[in-house]
Amino acid sequence: MKLRNPAREHQLLSYKVQIINAILTIDLKSASDTQRDTFYEYISAPWEKTNLTTTWVATFPESLTQQHIITKTLFVLEIAAIAIGVKYEAVIAVTPTKPTIFNGPNS
Repeated sequence: MKLRNPAREHQLLSYKVQIINAILTIDLKSASDTQRDTFYEYISAPWEKTNLTTTWVATFPESLTQQHIITKTLFVLEIAAIAIGVKYEAVIAVTPTKPTIFNGPNS
């Protein structure tokens, strides 16, 4: 029987990098393809575009709060929208679990 060493377990856990996941969907109002591409360049890092038309995912270090992630994302969206002259609607969800992406049978 192996004895547990709580101090060692705590030490090992402290090295584990914790992350926060987020999913973002954006609807650009009356944007041309060029405007859309430019807008996406603004938000590319740390966001990664999914195969869904307007959906992005990202991971952030646990040291950032949910509010910080939302505020930072809103700031970047506002800068992009002003720079290229488009209106948008967006939804963001910040969660400890990674979003699950499904692909249909004909994907």
